Amino acid sequence: MDGMPSRFGKYTLIRKLATGGMAELFLARALAMAGFEKLVVLKRILPQHAESDDFIKMFLTEARLAATLHHPNIVQVYDIGEEGGHYFFTMEWVQGQDLRKIVRAARKANLAVPLEHVLHIIGGVAAGLHHAHDQKDTDGTPIGIVHRDVSPSNVLVTYDGAVKLVDFGIAKAAAFQSNTIAGTLKGKVPYMSPEQAAGRDVDSRSDLFAVGVVLFELTTGKRLFKGESEAQTLKLILEHEYPAPGQVRPGYPRVLERIVMK
Repeated sequence: MDGMPSRFGKYTLIRKLATGGMAELFLARALAMAGFEKLVVLKRILPQHAESDDFIKMFLTEARLAATLHHPNIVQVYDIGEEGGHYFFTMEWVQGQDLRKIVRAARKANLAVPLEHVLHIIGGVAAGLHHAHDQKDTDGTPIGIVHRDVSPSNVLVTYDGAVKLVDFGIAKAAAFQSNTIAGTLKGKVPYMSPEQAAGRDVDSRSDLFAVGVVLFELTTGKRLFKGESEAQTLKLILEHEYPAPGQVRPGYPRVLERIVMK
């Protein structure tokens, strides 16, 4: 977007951060009375989808789900709205890097991410997921939130060491069921559970499977499901014959191996 910064309602768009299949992300400044300013991330539905009821429904479902979650290990949603025909929501601006970039930087430097850091990161992800999975409505009925895309790119680590789970964009809850766009699998294939890879209904255990895959890869330095094509990767997931971490990395801690395999 040229000519930035630019105004968008009460927000000033400072720079574009990313563009996905459904929306674009901006670093923005929220302006309020008495000179109050706050940096936020503004997520706005792409213009080509602005007339699609299905995309708008999916987008607002993400915003509603994420806005119900208040936990230090989940990126906080602040505001939901519509401006000039553009639906948007704003969320916490996290100063840090995603886990995928951290792992790539470590590999480039020929270093392993220290085990204590790995366990801290995975512990934060697990705590955030537990909060989401444990959500109930006003009469105490479980909402049934499932993230469905737990992967390194959706785990942020701040420069002071905090861990934040982001992007409930394809999360589903019993209260907000929406149909998957025909012919697509939603989520990153190498981190899918067998149930998700087969296109079946999933629950919170699917997210925990993905956490196990991430933990395996961080502690062994090897990818678990990596075929030459997406179809081959799906086949590896569905075969249910998974190597134990100790088979990949000799001397792997037995206690940790039991946790990964569970």
